[in-house]
Amino acid sequence: MKRGVFSEKERSLRKKAEKERESFRYKMLASSSAEVYEACSKIRFYECFYEYFQYKEHLGKGLVEACLEEPDLMEALWSLYLGREYLKCDTWEEMEEILGVLVDRK
Repeated sequence: MKRGVFSEKERSLRKKAEKERESFRYKMLASSSAEVYEACSKIRFYECFYEYFQYKEHLGKGLVEACLEEPDLMEALWSLYLGREYLKCDTWEEMEEILGVLVDRK
């Protein structure tokens, strides 16, 4: 990720995603192996979105604002993903579709 090229709000969003991912990671590492196994899809989802927010070069202003409004962004994205059968998160384009649903909700 290039430093200093992003707006303050974009940097805040990237930090927010990083903090939420770290908190989730510590929770998972403190869990039993059975709980980790059951959460494998959620772990992959969090890691994919963490990478997206860390490495995506240009995030739209509306997207940044909508994401910053969410108190628990990653959990909100996970809920959207689970609630809509057609959503996927294997590529950045598919992840952007989930983010579009979040923006449209606002």
